[in-house]
Amino acid sequence: MTTPESIRDALLSAPKVRPIGAGTKPALSQSEPGGSTLSLSAYQGITEYDPSEFTFTARAGTRLETIASVLASHGQYLPFDPPLVQAGATLGGAIASGLNGPGRYRYGGLRDFILGAVFLTGDGRLIRGGGKVVKNAAGFDFPKLLVGSLGRLGVILEATFKVFPLPQERLRARADGGSLTGGLELLQRLSLQPADLECLDLTPEGVVWLQLAGDTGTLAPRLDRLGRRVGAVFTPVDPDTPDDPDRLRPGAALTVKVPVTPARVTRLDAALTTLHLPRRYEAAAQTAWIGATAADLPALDAQLHQLALGGLSLQHAPARIGQWPSPAAENIVRQAFDPDGRLA
Repeated sequence: MTTPESIRDALLSAPKVRPIGAGTKPALSQSEPGGSTLSLSAYQGITEYDPSEFTFTARAGTRLETIASVLASHGQYLPFDPPLVQAGATLGGAIASGLNGPGRYRYGGLRDFILGAVFLTGDGRLIRGGGKVVKNAAGFDFPKLLVGSLGRLGVILEATFKVFPLPQERLRARADGGSLTGGLELLQRLSLQPADLECLDLTPEGVVWLQLAGDTGTLAPRLDRLGRRVGAVFTPVDPDTPDDPDRLRPGAALTVKVPVTPARVTRLDAALTTLHLPRRYEAAAQTAWIGATAADLPALDAQLHQLALGGLSLQHAPARIGQWPSPAAENIVRQAFDPDGRLA
C-alpha cells in the first residue's frame, strides 16, 4: 500500500486493525484475536526537507535510519535520540510508541519536536493537524495527541519534525557513585549544574554516565570543571566502543520502559533485584529500562502494580503491564477518533 487511498481501503475492509511499521517492537504490533495488521512499511519517503528551515516531512513507513542519514549529510539530527534506529524502526512507529533515547534529558522528547501530522481516523477520515513550520499555531495540536497513542487513535500517514544542528564533538564519561544511593546523590548534584549535559544515566551499581556535546576542543575542560564542582572523578569513554554493556542507549535486552522519578528508584530497584532483572535509569532517573523475557512479565507486572507504576513492554505481550492511569479520558478521545472501535 503506497497511497493514502489504498491504506484507507485496507483500513475500512477489516473490523479490527492494528497499524504497524517495521515490527521492531513486536508487542506493540500484535493484533487482537480476529483482527488484522495494517503495514505502513511500504508507505515511505521524505517528501519535504529544507535544511535552512531545520524541518522535514516524511511518510510514516520511512525508516529512521534513512532520515538520520539524510539529516547528517546536512549537519543535522533528531535530538530526541529515538531508539531502535539500526533495527529498522520507522517514523510512524516512533510516534505511535512515543519512545525517546537518552538525548531527551537535555532537548526534550519526540512530542517536543513534532510539528504536524496527517492521519486516518478509525472510520476513514483524513485529518491534518499542526503545520510544517516551527512557528505554527494553527488548529488543534493533534500531532502531540498521536505521540504514544500506540495506533489506537489513528493510522499515521505523514509527519513533520523540526531538527537541530549536529554538534561538532561528543564526549561520554562515567563516574562511580559507589552504590545506588551514592549514584542517585551524584545524579542530583549533576542535574543542578548549568552544564548542558546531553545525557545523564545511572546503573544499579551506582555508576553515573553522562554525555557532553559542543565545539571541538571544549568538552574535556568542561568535564574537568564539572568534576571539580560536584566532587567526582569522570573517566572519558570512547563513544564508539562496540557492544559496550554500559552504552547510554538502552541495549537490545532492555525492552520494558517504566516512567519513574528519582525518589522512587530505590524501591523499584529493590523489586527488580529480587527478580534478577537487568535495568538502567535514563534521563536523570526519569525513565527505567528493564530487561524482561516473556516468562518474566507476570512477576514484573505484579511488582509494578505494588509500586503503582506502569510499564510498556516492547518485545513481549502484553504491551501494557503494571498500573496505568484510568482509561476514562482515553476512551472519550478514542470514541471521537474511532467511533466503530476498529483500531485495536
